Amino acid sequence: MRKVCLILLVVVLLLTASMPLAATAETVTPYEYATAFASAFPERSSLGGEEPLSAETLVTFLETIGYDVKTQENIHQYTSLNTATTFSCKYKHVLGFKDNGKGRKVVIGAYYGGYEADQGTDAGQGVEVALSVGALQYIAAALYQDFTEYDLVVAFWGGVELSAFDIEKCGVDPATVVLYVNLDGVAAGTNDYFYCDDVPRSHSDLFKKAIEASGANIQEPPAYKRTTLLTGAGGAYSTSHLGLFGVNAFFLNEDVPCVSFLSGAWTYDAGVYRYEGKKDVVGTSDDTFEVIDRRNGGREATEKRLLAVSDVIITALRDDGLSATLDAATKDISGADLDSSLAYYLITFIGAGVIIALFILLIVRQGKDRREEVWEDRSEGADEQETEAPSTYKSPFSEFDPNDGSSDDEDRDGGGDGGNDVFRF
Repeated sequence: MRKVCLILLVVVLLLTASMPLAATAETVTPYEYATAFASAFPERSSLGGEEPLSAETLVTFLETIGYDVKTQENIHQYTSLNTATTFSCKYKHVLGFKDNGKGRKVVIGAYYGGYEADQGTDAGQGVEVALSVGALQYIAAALYQDFTEYDLVVAFWGGVELSAFDIEKCGVDPATVVLYVNLDGVAAGTNDYFYCDDVPRSHSDLFKKAIEASGANIQEPPAYKRTTLLTGAGGAYSTSHLGLFGVNAFFLNEDVPCVSFLSGAWTYDAGVYRYEGKKDVVGTSDDTFEVIDRRNGGREATEKRLLAVSDVIITALRDDGLSATLDAATKDISGADLDSSLAYYLITFIGAGVIIALFILLIVRQGKDRREEVWEDRSEGADEQETEAPSTYKSPFSEFDPNDGSSDDEDRDGGGDGGNDVFRF
C-alpha cells in the first residue's frame, strides 16, 4: 500500500510540475512575449550598452525551452560626425540550435536591438522591434518539439541600429541554410506583407498556401521589377526596396531561399518603395504599444495580426511538402541570378548580336532596294526608246545631210529652216 501511495505521490508531483509549463506554453501569446521584453528593456541601445544586457534574457529563454544556445559577439567601430572621434561598441547575436542530425538548417531570425533616439528625443519603448521578438519567441516555443525535417536555428540578431550585420560573423554558415525566415517590424505598420524575392520562387507558393488557409490579411508587396544591374555594382540586392532592408538581403546574396515578413503601407516613388500615410515610429517617442495599438484599432487588433504572422510561419514549416519545395527553390532563378556575371555577358552578347543582325539586315535591304530601283529605271527607259525611236530619232549627221530628214518637196520649195543651205552646191 505504501508503494502505491508513493507512486501516486510521484505522479501527482510530476503532473503538478508540468501543468504550469503546459499552461504557459498554451497561454503566452506573441504580444505578451513582446510586452514583457519591451518593458524590461525599452531602448536596448547598442551605443549605450543596454542591448548586450537584454541579450541575456533571450539566452535564458532559449535554454529553458531546450535549445543549445550560442552567442556571437562582434565589435562595431564608428566615427562621430561631430567630433571625428572613433568609438567602438560590442553587440551580440543570440542563436538557439536544435540539432536534428540533418546537416541542413532552417533559420528564423529577427532583430532584438533597439534604436538610438531620433535627434535627441525620447526613443519610446522599442516596440516595433519588440513585436518581432515576441513573434519569434512564440514560434521558437511552438516548433521545438515537432520540427524534425531540418536542423532548426532561432536567431536574435544584435546591432540593428548600427547596420553592422556581417553574414560571415553571424554564427551560422550560410552554405548549410536551406531557408531563412525574417521578421521585421510585423504588426507595426498599416498592413503586413511577405516578401520572398523579386523573381517568383517555389517557396513563395508554400507561404501563400499557409496564408490562404489561415485567412490572414498578409499581402505580397508590389513587384519591384528590378532591371538587371549590368554594372554589377553592389550586387542584385543592394537596393532601397523595403523588402530588402532586413537580414534576408544578406542571405539572398548567398543564394539562400528567403521569406521576410514586414509591415507598412507601400507606395512606389522614384524607384523606391516607401511607407505611405505612416510616419516611421522607430527612434521616436511614438514607438510605444499605446501608439501602435491605437493605429491598429486597439490592442486586440495588434495581437491578432502578430499571432496571424506567427501561425502562418509555423504552418508553412510544418507542411509535408516543405522539403520538396525547398529543393525546388534552390534550383529556381533568383534575383541574384539575374544580376550575375553570366547574365551580364549573356545579355551583352545577345544584345550585341541582335544589333549586328539588324545592321546587316538593313544594309542588305537597302542594297536590294537600290538594285530593284536601278533595274526598274533601266527597263522603263528601254521601253520608251523602243516606242518613241521611230518618230523622234535624229541622225547625229543630220546637219551634214542635204535632205536634213525633211522631204524633197520642202527643200525644193525653200521650206525648212534653211540651216543646211550653206552646204548646198
